[in-house]
Amino acid sequence: MSETSLKEKEYHPSADSAMTWFKMFVASDTVRFLQIREALASTALSGNRLAEICLSTLDRLSSGRPVSDRYLLGLCWFLRDMIEGTTYGKQKNSKRKKNKNSHSGRPSTDLGKH
Repeated sequence: MSETSLKEKEYHPSADSAMTWFKMFVASDTVRFLQIREALASTALSGNRLAEICLSTLDRLSSGRPVSDRYLLGLCWFLRDMIEGTTYGKQKNSKRKKNKNSHSGRPSTDLGKH
């Protein structure tokens, strides 16, 4: 194992900031959080895998059960995309909007706008 690989049972260093961001989002915009949760529940019922995983992760967090860093980071990225209205992953049946600051369709790395 290289020095850059996570050790067994070692969580990703960004997991702490992801959990802090998640708690701040829930506390600061409860209505929007509940709307997203309701949309996830509805979409999960139709068999959408992303919605199923995110909803399950939310349920685990809500009940105080452990959540792996992988699921926490994935959930926070999904929620951030929902809040910002952006999607950088694979999209079915839709055309990706090209960011005016992007190159070759990659998202902007301009951190100054946040």
